[in-house]
Order: sequence, then structure tokens, then C-alpha cells
Amino acid sequence: MNSNKQDDQDKTINKKTNKKINKTVRGNVPVNILVAIIYIVSLFFFVVCYWSKKAFNVQFNDIVITLTSPIEGAGDAVFAKAFSYCLPRIFLGLAVPAVIQVAFVLIKKKFGTGHDDNISENSAMKRLKITRRILWSLSPILLALTVLYINKCYRITDYIIARNSDSSLYEQNYVNPHSVSISPEGATKNLIYIYLESMENTYASVEDGGSHDVNYIPNLTRLANENVSFSQKDKLGGFYANYGATWTLGAMYTTMSGVPYNLPLEGNTPPDNGEFASGLITIGQVLKEKGYHNEFLCGSDAKFAGRKLFLNKHGKYEIYDYYKAIKNGVIDKGYKHWWGFEDFILYRIAKDELTRLYEEGEPFNLTMLTVDTHYPDGYVCELCEDIYPNMTGNVVLCADKQINEFIEWCKEQPFYKDTVIVITGDHPRMDTQLVDGIDPVNRTVYNCIINGIDVDHDITRNRLFESYDIFPTTLAAMGYTIEGNRLGIGTNMYSGNKTLLEQYGDIMYLEGELAKGSDYYVNEFAPELKSN
Repeated sequence: MNSNKQDDQDKTINKKTNKKINKTVRGNVPVNILVAIIYIVSLFFFVVCYWSKKAFNVQFNDIVITLTSPIEGAGDAVFAKAFSYCLPRIFLGLAVPAVIQVAFVLIKKKFGTGHDDNISENSAMKRLKITRRILWSLSPILLALTVLYINKCYRITDYIIARNSDSSLYEQNYVNPHSVSISPEGATKNLIYIYLESMENTYASVEDGGSHDVNYIPNLTRLANENVSFSQKDKLGGFYANYGATWTLGAMYTTMSGVPYNLPLEGNTPPDNGEFASGLITIGQVLKEKGYHNEFLCGSDAKFAGRKLFLNKHGKYEIYDYYKAIKNGVIDKGYKHWWGFEDFILYRIAKDELTRLYEEGEPFNLTMLTVDTHYPDGYVCELCEDIYPNMTGNVVLCADKQINEFIEWCKEQPFYKDTVIVITGDHPRMDTQLVDGIDPVNRTVYNCIINGIDVDHDITRNRLFESYDIFPTTLAAMGYTIEGNRLGIGTNMYSGNKTLLEQYGDIMYLEGELAKGSDYYVNEFAPELKSN
């Protein structure tokens, strides 16, 4: 009987011990859940931030625009790159608390089976409690450190301060194209405007004005030297991508209007009413008013980032994109490489479209956007050769050969003598391929104007200019005389007048002003976004 009583007492003690251990292992469940959420969120954002900073040269504004813009039609290479780098590291980070939790369960198994080892039990429980308290305290510290790290990488506080400041730059410098005379001298010229994805002058050799031992863009370098190309130095150079022009839509918006893309956050995606910066006047509208037919050609979905809406609203462009190529039978349904179709198909379509536009007899503006050199790394098409150990170098060289072949074709066409060809990059490269460690002061965007008006070579050298100066310069190249030589906040580079950057003389100050919010900007360029 005494034995049975003792057994009952042992069972009672074991139940109490197990209950105590289970409680210790579980801990405070709501607190544990909160700590886990904080840890996972911190880990996720730290890994993503580390990867994006390592892989890309982008500003926080670029990230905000990307996250708030339509991604329909985006290429999947960026997402694949992100997943392949981030997911394994996130899972590895999650393995640490998982191992600790397994250790807790093992402790429970050891001391929850009736062992009478109070010393070991107490010691283990103490270590368990201390470990949990350390984790509880580390999670908010990790969150704080992650926030500080992200802020250091992308200067988020500076962005917030700027967005909540107000600049008077536009009131003082903006010239509405409808308020000045833009008149042709002589016969009207057509325009072929080619945006080369991520094309910057650093791809050239040091000898030619770039940053490499070899020249990845020998043909573009030669074209720049043989024609008109404005530079910030004596050799090959170009314009700085100002705030609001460091991604494709922003670059198009800025170079077409002379105004940086700086819509308020809620305006980064097109409003529901179908307007897109309804007060903005662009080169498409100016040319449309003068009887031009505008067409935009790209090898991806034109809807991506709101490009189609922007072009429809600002010049009523005919859109020829990936889906129209399928509709016209140029490519098969289901054909998909990179963002849609490759640049060699783009140029083939461009030749057909230019022939058609010329035969229709109206002055035309064909604007086209390449994509093979897009980040990450670029796309190796069937024309690319394996010459350099760097894949991106081979892609850039291939792009250089294709644009040269296209220009040579244009020179043989009947429309050439009456057509100005403008070649620019859209923005600097957004990943680190070929540009890692290069001083930003040397990272200018390529520009070349073929068959435009003549200009003194000295006017083209040692100039400080930005993306918004391209708008009036393009019209001037076509033979248009611009009253005052200013449109938007841009300057006609042919005039020799000082640009806004040359007037201010401090690019950091000017960029700071461009980054600020502006009530005038919204009222003048996007009244549909005004608060009621």
C-alpha cells in the first residue's frame, strides 16, 4: 500500500514537473509570436536590402516608383535573381531560431519523463529561460539595426524630408512650350529617337573617354565622334540622369517634357480617371500639333509602368509593342524571350515601320526603346558573340553592333536626308555589371545626334547638363527655332546658353531641389492629383 501511495506521489510530482517544463518550453505564447514576427520581418528586409544594394545602383525614389507602379509586362529575370539570392539566406536565418526551439523540445523530453534530477533540471530550465530572454531582447535590437542599415543604404530620412519640403525651382525656371514660339527653319524633318537601355559612356575605354581597358561600344563611340554629341569633358561623355530620370519611364517623361518625374507618391501609378500628368507638354504633343505621326516601338508590354497611358495622353502615339508583334504575326503567340522579344526583332520591325511611315507621306516621329541591355546582366541573344569573360560586356558589344547596323541601313533609305536620328541611353546602368566602383561623376548617359543642324564643336564639350535638357535640344536638332532656347526647365544645348546645372554650378544642391515636393509642380503638371 505504501508502494502504491509512493507511486501516486511520484506521478503527481512528474505531472507537476512536466507542466512546469511545458510552460517553460512554451513560454509566453503571444510574446513568442510577436518576437518571431519581428525577427522574420527584420531578417527579410535586411537580406533584401543587402542584396539590392549589392546588385543595383538605385536610389530610394527608384524603389518607391517600382513598388507603386504597374508591373504588368515586367521581365521575370529580376524576380528570379532576387529569389535565388534572398530565399536561401532567409531560410538560413530562420534556421537559427528553429535550432534553438528544437533544443527546447529536447530538454523537455529529457526532463519530462520522470527523471529525478532536480539539479540538472533547474540548471537546464535556467539556461532555457535566459536564452529565451536574450532572444526576446535581441529581436527589437535586430529590428532597430535593420532600420538603421536600410536608412544608411538608401537615405530614407533624407527622402522623407525632401518629399515634405517645397521647392520654388519650377516657379522660377519652368517655360511652358505653349507660351513660346517653336517654329521650323526650312523644311520639316522627321525624327527617329532611339532609347538604348542603360547605355552609359563608362562602357567605352579610358582612352576614348570611358572607364574600361577595352571599348565595349566602339561603334557608338565612333558615331558620337563623327556626329554631334554633347559631353561633360573633352572626350566621349554625356548628360547626368537627374532625380526623377533614373528609370525608364522617368527618363522618357523627363527627356520628352524637360521636366523631371516628381509626381507625389499617390501619383506614381496612373489615376483611376485615366489621366497622366495632364498639364505636362511633351515633344509628342508639340510634334502632333505640327502634323507629325507619332509612333512608339518596344519589345515588351507597353503598359509596363504606365508607358502606354503616358504616350497616349501626350502625343497620341501609335503603340507597337510585344502584343502587337504577335497580332501582326511577326512573332508566334507564346514566343517570349527576356521582356518580350529581342532587339534584333525590334530593329527588323523598325525598318518595316519606317518604310511604311515614309510611304504614307506625313512627317513622322518614331521613338523606340531597346531592352537587351536591361538589368540584371543583360540578355544574350543569338547574335551575341562570346568575346569577353564578362557576359554583360558581350551583351553591350552586341547592342553596339546592332545599333550601328541599323544606322547604316537608315543612311541608305530615301527618308534619311530629311530625318534626324537621336540616340540616347535612357538612364545609367541599374545593376553593378561593368560599373562597380566607378565614380558617379563619370557615369553619364550616352547621346548622339545624327543629321541634325551644325554646331561649333567647342559648344559640345565641357558642358554640364541633365536629362531635361534633351527636350529642347532634340527640337533644335530638327531645325526648330525656340524662343528663348528654353523648354520645361531644359536648355537648348545648340544655343550655347548655360543650362540649369551650369547656372547653379552645384549638382548636389540642384538634385536636392529636384527631390523636394512642389505644390506648383502638382498644380501645373498634374492638376488631377490635387487634394480636394
